[in-house]
Amino acid sequence: MAQIKKLVAQIRNNPLDVRFDDLAKVCDHYFGEARQKGTSHRVYKTPWQGDPRVTTRAFLC
Repeated sequence: MAQIKKLVAQIRNNPLDVRFDDLAKVCDHYFGEARQKGTSHRVYKTPWQGDPRVTTRAFLC
């Protein structure tokens, strides 16, 4: 849990420099296992009504 809080603080302090693996760890913690992963995209279900999704994508520069 402390590691997740540390990652969230780093993301808030510098949102333009976030590693995909770090973001995936935070999303796994808050939203559970991604329903799609193994590629450069991950899709998470959310606890909110309707069909909101959290989708993350790795940018390779």
